[in-house]
Amino acid sequence: MREPGGGPTRAAASIDGELGVSAGPEFVAALTDIARRTPPAISRFRHRVRNLVLVCSSSRGGSSVFAEMLRHSDDLLHFRAEINPFFVLSGLSWPQSGTGSDLLHAHHAARADALDFWLSWDVGGQAERLRDDAELDRFAVHLTWRLQAQWPEERFEIDEVHQRAVEVLREPKENHPGIESPQHFHICFLKRLRLAHPRVNPHYYDLDPALIRRLDPDAPLPEGPPSGFLIEEPPFVATMPWAVPTAEEIESRPLVIKTPSNVYRLPFFRAFFPNARIRVLHLTRHAADCINGLYDGWRYRGFFSHPVQPALAGRELRIGSYSDEQPAWGGSWWNFDLPPGWQDWIDAPLEEVCAFQWRSAHEAVLDWVRSTDSAEYLRVSFEESVLAPPAKRRELFERLAAWIGVPYRGPLARAVEAGLPPIMAMAPPRRERWRARAELIEPLLRESATRELLARLGYEVPARQSGGGV
Repeated sequence: MREPGGGPTRAAASIDGELGVSAGPEFVAALTDIARRTPPAISRFRHRVRNLVLVCSSSRGGSSVFAEMLRHSDDLLHFRAEINPFFVLSGLSWPQSGTGSDLLHAHHAARADALDFWLSWDVGGQAERLRDDAELDRFAVHLTWRLQAQWPEERFEIDEVHQRAVEVLREPKENHPGIESPQHFHICFLKRLRLAHPRVNPHYYDLDPALIRRLDPDAPLPEGPPSGFLIEEPPFVATMPWAVPTAEEIESRPLVIKTPSNVYRLPFFRAFFPNARIRVLHLTRHAADCINGLYDGWRYRGFFSHPVQPALAGRELRIGSYSDEQPAWGGSWWNFDLPPGWQDWIDAPLEEVCAFQWRSAHEAVLDWVRSTDSAEYLRVSFEESVLAPPAKRRELFERLAAWIGVPYRGPLARAVEAGLPPIMAMAPPRRERWRARAELIEPLLRESATRELLARLGYEVPARQSGGGV
């Protein structure tokens, strides 16, 4: 293993337990100690970034699969997953931020040294395999860190995680295809890990449920949030091999950041990356499909994001078709992003909460773009990119790559033209899946706020469905 490197300043350990059961300085220090085993790629990271692409969308807007296509480009830099955990560890998430929501202002960048460390530690790009023992050691460190963030009530040791990973990698190829098959590897790895850590459950991960049932049939189907407090939000990501960039690559390659909550952090990013050329890639999706996806997600076993005890929310959540149907956790867990003004919706019907989340995200992007002249802006629809036929996808991504300033070639071109499986989704995306819930959603589309925003984004309100069928 490599010797410890630098880490966050003491300010990073400012979390004071308000997150839930326990997320105090000791827990932040434990994650920091793990991260120090693989030092960041560069110091003063945020000052070195010159080219930033912010993929902005609402939750359930298709940004995960869209960004996954971009991950196939060797000319771009990314983070391993969404960066919300690093805001938590840096004291810049709700409620520590003091904004009452996911909102961050420019002045928050003045106390973001810890965030600079975490982002520098995590930045890089996809790798297809582990080339040597040094890369395996680094992989074990990042795997341990991610497990600790996903299961904060457990305690994981790097040597333990390293050994379980090696055991899976040494299995005969006829039993397991190796690290080149991330889903197989991670399910088999978690199966071994669960012997000592029974809380760990592969069904909380973004993994194929059918493959889980085949490779680990004894894994129980869970209910409710995975822990009493969360650093990473489920569905959890599967940590895979990662290429660490050089200082030159950080300064020259575009860095892509995709996290729906970032729509409320745009002023912060402008201040946090003072030397970067910022491009805002606004990914839109019709309100009907997003509201339907949010509705499904709230009622699913994943997508828990914020434990909102009555002392923090004002009173228990009383969201119709959620809190009443899930009494064990529906009164205290908010799902997905936390827009400004969310407290006004804690006793509304679930479909209205979902419509509010969709509107808030897109309004935040449009308002910021209108108020600043320091960002370049491109709007792309999910329907005409991810859901379009291959030829149309290629045309759009060729234009998008030119806008970002990278070539459309190699793995990126192959991913775009072949398409990708669903990511962070409960079912393959398709047009108008929402019509199965039309009686619930159609009235929301005709409310003035939603109707006006649809028009601003270039969408029409669909024709009313007759006969009540799909």
